[in-house]
Amino acid sequence: MKLRADFRNPTEPGDSASAKVRCSCGLSDVTRLRQSVPAITVGASYGDAQMAADTAGVETGSWNPVAHVIEPDGSTGALYDRLYGIYRRAYPALRDDLHTLGAP
Repeated sequence: MKLRADFRNPTEPGDSASAKVRCSCGLSDVTRLRQSVPAITVGASYGDAQMAADTAGVETGSWNPVAHVIEPDGSTGALYDRLYGIYRRAYPALRDDLHTLGAP
C-alpha cells in the first residue's frame, strides 16, 4: 500500500479546532496555508483516525465535513519570517538551556 499525505490544505483536528484565533496564528498565518476546520471537534482521537485514513488513501470527506475555512492573514507573513530568523540565530546559543528548561 502506498501512503500519501497532503499538506496543502491542513485540517485542524480535535479540540484545538475550537479556538479560531489559536488555529489561525498556530498554523494558517505561519505556514500561509488555508486551513479546514471540521464540523465535529470532539477530540484528537477522531482527528487522528481521519488523518490516518486520509494518509492511507481512504476517502473521508463525508466522515466530518468542513464547517469553515481559516484563511491566512497575509499581513503577518513578514513578521513571522523576521521572528523566525531571530529564533534561528539565537537557538544554537540557547539550545542546551532550552532543553534543560523543557525537561521534566
